[in-house]
Amino acid sequence: MMRTMNDEKKLLTFRYDIKFSNGLQKIFVINLDSETLELVTDHKLAVPEWTKLSVTSCPKCNLDLSRYDYCPVAANLAELVDSFKEYYSFEEVDVVVETPERNYFKHSTLQKVVSSLMGIYMVTSGCPVLDKMRLLVRTHLPFPTPEESAFRLTSLYLFAQYVLEKNGQEVNWDLRGLLEFYKDVEAVNKNFCMRLNTVQFEDKDVSVNAVNILNVLGTLATISIRENELTQFHKLILSHWSK
Repeated sequence: MMRTMNDEKKLLTFRYDIKFSNGLQKIFVINLDSETLELVTDHKLAVPEWTKLSVTSCPKCNLDLSRYDYCPVAANLAELVDSFKEYYSFEEVDVVVETPERNYFKHSTLQKVVSSLMGIYMVTSGCPVLDKMRLLVRTHLPFPTPEESAFRLTSLYLFAQYVLEKNGQEVNWDLRGLLEFYKDVEAVNKNFCMRLNTVQFEDKDVSVNAVNILNVLGTLATISIRENELTQFHKLILSHWSK
């Protein structure tokens, strides 16, 4: 169920302050329930037609059409998508990302900044697939490298198996389980791009490219796992953890 700002709760807040070369400034404040990490919304615009769940359905989506009229991710991203519909992907911007623990600064392209923003929304909105990565926003890293993403995804997956085992559930310590999960993530990203393509942006493709960046980053991370590129860390682990 979608949370609103009217609900009283302790919040985890992220702030993106984006400045364009012409002096224009856009600020986005993302509030999450600090316990569930669910997005806390304050919708000001009517939810557009392209966000309807029936527009395009993801293969692993188990949301009941009789209960859900809209894709929760699309509904929560509608205002963000609308905010950047007049901009080009490669416009250069400066961004300051404020988190509870620290701030980040980066000079980058708009598509990469929007990609980082979208990454928070997509895993905190109630998607049955993407929500499995929700815990990652607790330690949000705005612009990770493929190596950092691979390490974070692997850590999340293995920690999830540990928790499941502690609770008497079936586990799979083989990282092939993570790779199978990410196939579902790629399918969601692909379908979300199809959904965005139903909106007429002319040649302004910031949002579509932002999702593609998330997908490429995840794909590169899983390639690193699949091809055992993380073996570079084995020596360090064995040096300090072997008994």
